[in-house]
Amino acid sequence: MDHQANPLTVILVLGALHGVALGMFFFFHGRGDRGANIVLGILLVVFSINFGLPKIVKDYHTQFPHLIAAAYPLPFLLGPLLYLYAKRLTSGREHNLKMRLHFIPFLTVTFYLMPFYLQSEAEKLDFIHKIRTTGLPVDWLALSGVKTLHLLGYLAATFWMLKQHGRQVRAVFSSIERIHLRWLRYLVFGTGCVWFVQFVFYLGFMFHKLVDPYIVADYASGYATAIFVYSIGYMGLRQPEIFGMAIRELNIKKYHRSGLTPDKAERYLKKLLTYMEQNKPYRNSELTLPQLASEMDIPPNHLSQIINEKLQQNFFDFINKYRVDEVKQRLANPGDNHFTILAMAFDAGFNSKSAFYSAFQKHTGTSPSRYPRTVQK
Repeated sequence: MDHQANPLTVILVLGALHGVALGMFFFFHGRGDRGANIVLGILLVVFSINFGLPKIVKDYHTQFPHLIAAAYPLPFLLGPLLYLYAKRLTSGREHNLKMRLHFIPFLTVTFYLMPFYLQSEAEKLDFIHKIRTTGLPVDWLALSGVKTLHLLGYLAATFWMLKQHGRQVRAVFSSIERIHLRWLRYLVFGTGCVWFVQFVFYLGFMFHKLVDPYIVADYASGYATAIFVYSIGYMGLRQPEIFGMAIRELNIKKYHRSGLTPDKAERYLKKLLTYMEQNKPYRNSELTLPQLASEMDIPPNHLSQIINEKLQQNFFDFINKYRVDEVKQRLANPGDNHFTILAMAFDAGFNSKSAFYSAFQKHTGTSPSRYPRTVQK
C-alpha cells in the first residue's frame, strides 16, 4: 500500500482537494458577508485536510514520515470555526478577544505535541510500528477523548444558537425561507455524524483492538467526507444565494418587556386586528415586525409583546395565519376558480411554494389541494 494508491485514496484526495478549492473560493469571495465567507472558507479547508491527510499518511507514511500526526490537532479547530461561522450569521461580529479564546485548545494541543513533531523520521516510523503492535500511548488516547468532547460541546452550542436564531426570526420576520439557516443545521448534523462514526471506530480500536487505528479514514470518514464536501460544493454552485445572502446584517434585536399597561395593551390589540383586516399588510411578503410597528405607530417591543401574550403566537405564525385565511376564502369563492392555488398564495404574501404548503398544513391540518373537498363535506 505504500507504493500504490487504492481507489479510495484517489476518491478521498480528490474530495479533499475539492474541499480546499471550495474553501479558497469562499475565502476570496467578495459578495455577502466577507467575514462569514472567510470563516467558512477556513472551515472547509481545515475539514478537508483533517480527513484527507490521515489517509495519505497511512498509504505513504514511509515516504513522508514528518506528516505523521500532522493533522492531529486540527479537530480542535473544527468546533470553534463552525461555532464562529454560525455566530457571525446569526448575531454579527464577535469581539476579537473572545474569538481568540476559542483557539486556545488547538494551540495547547499543538504545543503539547511539539516534542513529537521535532523527532527524527526514524523515531516517527518507530512510533507507527509501536501503535500497530501495542496500541496508542495513554496520553494520545486521552487526547482523543478530549478531542471528541471538545467537538461535541461546540456542536451542542451551535445547535442551541441555531435554535435560538429560529425563534428570533419567527419573532421578527413573516417570511423566513432565506434566513432560517436550515442548510447550516444540515452542515452541523453532517459534521456530527461523520465525527460520531469516526469516534465509534476509534473506541473499537482503543478498548478492544478491533480495527486498525486508521480504519476510519478507510471505511467511515473517507467516503462520508468526500460525499459531504462534494455536496457542499454542489449546494454552493446550484444555490449560491444560500452562502451570500442579505442575512449578513440581521442583528435581530430582542424586544424586552417595557411599561405596557393592560389598558394600553387592549387598545393596541384592537388597533392591530383592525389594521390587519382593513389594510392587509400581510400581503407584503417581506413584512417585518419593526415595519408593521412603524406603520401602526406602535413601539416594536409593545407590538411583539401583545402578539406573544395576548394572541399566544409569534410574529411569523401571526402573519401567516392571515395569509392562509385569505387563501382559504378565495378557495371557497367560485369567482376565483380561474386562479391557481399557488397564485392565490403569492397574492396573499407567501414568497415560495414550500413556505405556503408548510403554513397551510400547520394552520388547517390538511394540504391546499385537499382543503376544498373538506369544506364541501
